[in-house]
Amino acid sequence: MGRYRHRGDLLIWADGKFSFMINKNRKRLIDNITDVNWYLMRVIPVIRSLDLYISEYTMEEIY
Repeated sequence: MGRYRHRGDLLIWADGKFSFMINKNRKRLIDNITDVNWYLMRVIPVIRSLDLYISEYTMEEIY
């Protein structure tokens, strides 16, 4: 993967749960909706490389 201007913070807790917060310059679709799939395609390989897995996820968009 190359360098991207869209960034976020990945926090991994001791119980195996994690939070990914999209901050400045989020990748957007039409009507200013965050492109969640774009982030998932980049976060999932990182999670797998840490021998963790995702069983479910939620997404919340705050305006």
